[in-house]
Amino acid sequence: MPAGPAYATRSVIVLFILALAIAPALGQSLLDMTLPSSFIINGTKARDSANNVVDIWGPVEIFKVGNNAYVSVPTNSPAGARLAFFQDTSTGALFRNNTLMLAINGTSGPAASMALMTGDLTSDGTRFYGQVTDVELDTVALADGDAAAGAVLYLNVWPDRPTYHISISNNGTIKKAVSDEATKSGQTGKVKLMLDVNGESISYIIVRMKAPYAGDNVSAYRYGDGGVTRLACKAIRSNESVIYETISSGDGTFAFVGPFQEAPAPGPGTTDVLIFMGAVAALQLGLVRAAIAVIRKTSQG
Repeated sequence: MPAGPAYATRSVIVLFILALAIAPALGQSLLDMTLPSSFIINGTKARDSANNVVDIWGPVEIFKVGNNAYVSVPTNSPAGARLAFFQDTSTGALFRNNTLMLAINGTSGPAASMALMTGDLTSDGTRFYGQVTDVELDTVALADGDAAAGAVLYLNVWPDRPTYHISISNNGTIKKAVSDEATKSGQTGKVKLMLDVNGESISYIIVRMKAPYAGDNVSAYRYGDGGVTRLACKAIRSNESVIYETISSGDGTFAFVGPFQEAPAPGPGTTDVLIFMGAVAALQLGLVRAAIAVIRKTSQG
């Protein structure tokens, strides 16, 4: 990994501990999701930049013109007004600070929350309309024994084939390749968990694994393009468990290696380890732009 992304991991690690809570998919080991271009919302009230109350309704549409993506929200707001805020409690849709939050379902239920960072959404008399500047997907956590892992995907453009596959991997060939690379680099212990992430237009991926504490001597690895790469890895303690986090500039299979113990038999309190803790969405909305800026700046520097 180049120095930029490694530094970005140090800079933004606190962000994702405080990020929007994601629903744990206890017992689930696979996510398949397609990002829709149309989202149903119920008619609701919104506020424009002059604090006027206006009506909006669905569907929210996302579409591309050339390489640029745009979002539109039907409204009766007068031309020239800018959308400031709306919330549809029935669907979870929320717009604030030029960030539109939408729920994504996969083939087996809730799969991710999607944040669309936008420019100003300005009314033309029939719809609020503006350009999408960044796309972030926060997946639900997938369980593997007494550990669980999820991913945060930053997309550089709205994909032409917006299908994403995230799964717990048990591929023996990949596991051996990771173990061999870990041994070669002096890393002791065992492969705790492998998470496969696949999709297009991914700029950066942050992978987080929550597991019982195994010390700070844990390394992360990416298997992709036929080889294994060691990644920067950070650990943050939380009671009897820890979140291990790494960042990558491409998709692939991600693994954590360290002195982990065998998973205990299920019992009272065991499932607590599988839950990613989060804070309020409002904090994430303000911090996510900063995270993207840090990642891009450091990767270019």
